[in-house]
Amino acid sequence: MGEILRYGVLSDTHGSVRPAVFDLFQGVRRIYHCGDAGSQECLMDLEVIAPLRAVYGNMDPWSIAGAWPEKVIEAAEFGTVVLYHGSRFGHSNDAIMQGLYREFAADKPRLVLFGHTHVPVNELLHGVLFVNPGSASLPRPGAGPTAALVEYNPGSGNLTARIAALA
Repeated sequence: MGEILRYGVLSDTHGSVRPAVFDLFQGVRRIYHCGDAGSQECLMDLEVIAPLRAVYGNMDPWSIAGAWPEKVIEAAEFGTVVLYHGSRFGHSNDAIMQGLYREFAADKPRLVLFGHTHVPVNELLHGVLFVNPGSASLPRPGAGPTAALVEYNPGSGNLTARIAALA
C-alpha cells in the first residue's frame, strides 16, 4: 500500500493564518490558497509549511494582485487542478461551481479549488471534485473558521477532500 499524498487548501485568510493551520497542514506536499490572502506576510507564513500555489481574490491589495495570478491550471500527481478565487461567477457556491465548470471544462480538471463565499463545500460535479475550504479567518455568522485537506491515493487513484474546523 502506497503513501497517501496530502494537500492543504485555504481561502479568505484576510491577513492572518491561525496557528491550527500549521498543525493541520503538517506533511502536506503543497498548499493551495484560493485568494483573499490579505497580505504577503500571510502567504510567506504558508510557504514555511510547504510549497505554495496561490491566486489573488477580489479583496486582495495590489501587492498580492500584482504578484500572484488570477488562476492556476496545472498538472498535479492526481491530474489537472484548477485554482481560482471565484468572485467573477457570483456569490453562491452553486453559481461559482457552475461557472468554473463551464470556464475550465476543456482543461479536463480532476480537482477545482475556489473560495470567495466563506462557506465550505466538498462536492463531486460532472465527475470533478470541487472544494471550497471556507474562510480560515472570517467565516460566515454561525460558522467557525475552516480549511480543507485533499488526499490522493496513488495506489487506488482515489481523490478525496475533507473540510477541517480550525480551533
